[in-house]
Amino acid sequence: MTGEHDLAGLIDDASKAISGEQRKHTRKPGSRAGQPAARNLVYLTLIPVALFTFISQFSSNEIVDIRVETELINILHSAQNSIRIYTAENGSLPAALPNASMAAVVNYTIDSSMGRDNYLLSTSSHGITVTMNSLGNITTDIAEE
Repeated sequence: MTGEHDLAGLIDDASKAISGEQRKHTRKPGSRAGQPAARNLVYLTLIPVALFTFISQFSSNEIVDIRVETELINILHSAQNSIRIYTAENGSLPAALPNASMAAVVNYTIDSSMGRDNYLLSTSSHGITVTMNSLGNITTDIAEE
């Protein structure tokens, strides 16, 4: 019987210890211990709202303008590469863009006012005009709506 009494005593002691630990971790209403978690929840809620607000500052037209400008610049770089290849092979600037399909969308002008082997390339779409000189300097003009 002593073994059962010792076992019962151990169970009672363990039960008291567990309930005492639970009381330590149980907070009274209005206590400040739960506030960091609540504060984190508020921050986690505010972050997407702030991000949405920041992104919405850019109108969809501005995003489209950036994409169009990037594509126009890529087209001009391709045209510039075709001119460089032609010039390396022939020793002079071409009279017209070597790539006929580029000539349909890119304006090519030899600019002799700046010296030999200078040219200007330009293209436009959706009210955006991008110009590149033979040095690779790029300017962009966006028409106001």
